[in-house]
Amino acid sequence: MGSSQSIRFSRLSLNDNQTPKNTRERLISLFRRSSLAAGLVHVLLAAFVLVEVIRRPWDVPFSVAYSKWTETVENARCGEGNNTCTISLEQRDAGVFNIGLLVPLFSIVSGFHHLIAFGMMKLSDKYITDVEETGGNLYRAIDYALSSSLMIVVVSVLFRSPSDPTVLLLVAGVQVLICFTGYAIEVLKATDANSAIPRYLFGVSIFVYALLWTALLVPFVLAVSNAPAPVSVFIGFMVLVFSAFPIIFLVSWGYTGDRLIRRELLYTAASFISKIPLLVLFYTGVVMRSGSVQFEGLDLNTDGDALSDEELYGVFGGTVLASLLFGSIIIVKARRIEAGK
Repeated sequence: MGSSQSIRFSRLSLNDNQTPKNTRERLISLFRRSSLAAGLVHVLLAAFVLVEVIRRPWDVPFSVAYSKWTETVENARCGEGNNTCTISLEQRDAGVFNIGLLVPLFSIVSGFHHLIAFGMMKLSDKYITDVEETGGNLYRAIDYALSSSLMIVVVSVLFRSPSDPTVLLLVAGVQVLICFTGYAIEVLKATDANSAIPRYLFGVSIFVYALLWTALLVPFVLAVSNAPAPVSVFIGFMVLVFSAFPIIFLVSWGYTGDRLIRRELLYTAASFISKIPLLVLFYTGVVMRSGSVQFEGLDLNTDGDALSDEELYGVFGGTVLASLLFGSIIIVKARRIEAGK
């Protein structure tokens, strides 16, 4: 009788989103090791790129665009009597900045997040228990808010230059808000599983996300009409990898309790698969080619050692395959652990 009750209790536990203790520990161990590997690769590769962009900077011009109101009648306010005004677009130089410095920063941010996760899990289960208890991962939200906004800023600079820093701050700010809204949705779902608010927030976030990318892609498409073929590949890959994160968000929507470890493993794999190839593509396709790309009116960095298109495709393709292999190993190992193997 006792044995029968024990079996029924075990089945109820599994159906109640619980994972056997041994399986949970093995998943945490996998998450810990994956975080260490991802963190080391992120930081080491980003450090190499950072040294290179300091040694060979790619300076780009910035300017602030604004409307200038000029009265038709001197010393008369616009609209006074029959006085009219002329509105013209003006641009004021805002200086020159080594945009290459932003390239490795998103990978450094993600790398430190993975290493912090590893360190916390090595000392205790606090990182995991916080996620299980709240339903959200604040550390990951901060990582994505900073890293994804940096990535979008760099891409925006490439397709509209001189760039307006005020516009770049707005674009980055929208991305930050989307990431923290995702964290809020995770917490709200865990607080009240029957609440409709998380679904409404997710719908609004996706709508804003689509508007942001539409605003970015319109000038991108116009800009690449005469650009090298790898630039179009770059844009396509950017859209693809950024879309992977909302998909994971939906796939893991119903995860609760210790099933959230699986969600974090999916995000770790996606972070590696997306950000490492992007860092390599930024560096080989943009930074290394800085010597062959000049800005109108500026004569900057004429010494370059750019890869050919064939070499660029080879390096980028190899990085994508290596990253996919790493991500696939994480997912396959997690499934084997869940299957008791």
